[in-house]
Amino acid sequence: GGASPPPFPAASPASQPPSRSPTVQRIYDRTMQWARKRDERLDSAKAAKEASELQGCTFEPDTSAADQRRPVDPGIYGGDGKAWGYDDYVARMQHARASAATGGGGGAESPPPGGSRSTSKGP
Repeated sequence: GGASPPPFPAASPASQPPSRSPTVQRIYDRTMQWARKRDERLDSAKAAKEASELQGCTFEPDTSAADQRRPVDPGIYGGDGKAWGYDDYVARMQHARASAATGGGGGAESPPPGGSRSTSKGP
């Protein structure tokens, strides 16, 4: 058995793409020119559409008035500067971490120390 030729011819670095016939080249050039003009036309139509959409937009945010910000309502804070419920939250988190470290379930049967919430309803 003879050796079969490679499936694709080896390309040398100096090889050039095959030259086109003058007719094919003219068709190619016209097609590329048409595509460029189409793209330019679409781009200008898109820009005009965006400009017309923004024409009615009158909102201009004032970003230089940082000193005009309203302060946070002091009523949400207690006298110590912490938000209401902060101490209860911290106590619950510490209790949960301690329960997890000791392997305890930390369920509803063992409320956190100092917790002010009651889960029972009625008298």
